[in-house]
Amino acid sequence: MFTRTKRLAVLPSAALVLALVFSGCSSSKKSTPDTTVSTGEGGTAAPADSTGDSAAVKTKEAGTLTVCSDIPYAPFEYYANGADGDVIGIDADIVNGVAAELKMKANFIKTPFDGIFASLAAGNCDMIASSVSITAERKQANDFSTGYFKIQQTIMARKADAALNDLSTLKGKVVAAQAATTGADFAKAGATANGYTVKEFQGADDMTTALKAGQVDAVIQDSPINGYAATKSEGELMVTKVFAGGDEEYGFVVPKDNPTLTAALNAGLEKLKASGTYQEILTKYLGAAAAPA
Repeated sequence: MFTRTKRLAVLPSAALVLALVFSGCSSSKKSTPDTTVSTGEGGTAAPADSTGDSAAVKTKEAGTLTVCSDIPYAPFEYYANGADGDVIGIDADIVNGVAAELKMKANFIKTPFDGIFASLAAGNCDMIASSVSITAERKQANDFSTGYFKIQQTIMARKADAALNDLSTLKGKVVAAQAATTGADFAKAGATANGYTVKEFQGADDMTTALKAGQVDAVIQDSPINGYAATKSEGELMVTKVFAGGDEEYGFVVPKDNPTLTAALNAGLEKLKASGTYQEILTKYLGAAAAPA
């Protein structure tokens, strides 16, 4: 985001794909948000003894944490009913938990990733929670919370194309990547040397649909996103490569002029981890493949 986030030799089973792809401890889109989608009531609540105080935290709306998020991007942010309404996922549940610690509610604004930083700068939201990789370039313009989930870049292909298991095997192929993400940066950086074409999409689900339809040959994207899509494809898709090294880490994005909010997010994250709620959230969405927090 910028690229959103970042990362197998061919794996023999979906279970092993999950075990490798989700081994991290836990990627960018228009300036005007599309829709106010939910207050996140379906998320995991913070501990009942929350002592947070929203009075010292500067937000657009008193008592509300307005969050720009590129929805859907499962398993981090997506609609509970598949179309609209309440937003659930790892990011959503964490933010709802932190908001509860502050005695606030979270309100998620659907915002395409290629304009999400511009939307934050325009004051359309207080923060970004959208699987955003922390990069030095992004940190020049914005503050980040402490990192909360590590990822790598990956290749996902149709099961029949399991041999597409490295950049060098993509010669002559069309590779999908999400615009303005680190995945797109990674894909484009290797395109010329390896002889493939990168086709950029606005949404993650659009890439999965195009892959299933044979409109592209592979998808390069963050490990948990490709891994989740593969496990939900009923065996049609698989993660064929996890790129070692160059690990990225997701963080929440806050304007530089709101350090109090950044500090509150960090404190909230620590409370969720200390209480065990953070690990419960990871296990809820990633199952047994969720690494210990």
